[in-house]
Amino acid sequence: MEYYSNQINRLVEELVKDAIICGIGPVIGTHVGPGMLALVFMGKGRTQ
Repeated sequence: MEYYSNQINRLVEELVKDAIICGIGPVIGTHVGPGMLALVFMGKGRTQ
């Protein structure tokens, strides 16, 4: 488990430019529990 933790920390330090921490609300929080982690990749708007 420590190996995976180290790999995740390394990737975060190298790749993440900005982090946003926000509340998820009671409905989602009830279903996923206190250990939830979400990764969202935000890009430029599409021109199509």
